[in-house]
Amino acid sequence: MKNAQSTSASPLEVVEQKEAKTLTCAILDELSEDYRTVLILFEFQGMSGEEIAALTGTNVANVWLRLHRARKQFLRRLLAWEAKQADGDSEAREGRAMVFGRNGIPRRTVPGGSPRPAPASVTGREDGRGPRLGNA
Repeated sequence: MKNAQSTSASPLEVVEQKEAKTLTCAILDELSEDYRTVLILFEFQGMSGEEIAALTGTNVANVWLRLHRARKQFLRRLLAWEAKQADGDSEAREGRAMVFGRNGIPRRTVPGGSPRPAPASVTGREDGRGPRLGNA
């Protein structure tokens, strides 16, 4: 028998993954069929906008519009669920804020309620506010 590293998750991770999957499915079920279809095909199946447009019989601009709205509705429902959960354990979550990526999907939480600024090596600015545009 080979000495293989254990890739199994801890019991806590298994429970968290199952809860996340259940929550994701529940939120997806609440979306309209058009929005759910585009979101699943793009985010989970990895299809391009052109492929989704051909499959759904619509144009690419409509696919991007539906994807934007689907993400927005999904996020709104996720935040509502989190707020509902926070009512029970507000002391444990106090002082933390959710930070979202460009696509509106949560990326991390940061103590103190504000995101950490990006390092100057990434942004080119000492204040971490983002890249400099033009000669400003």
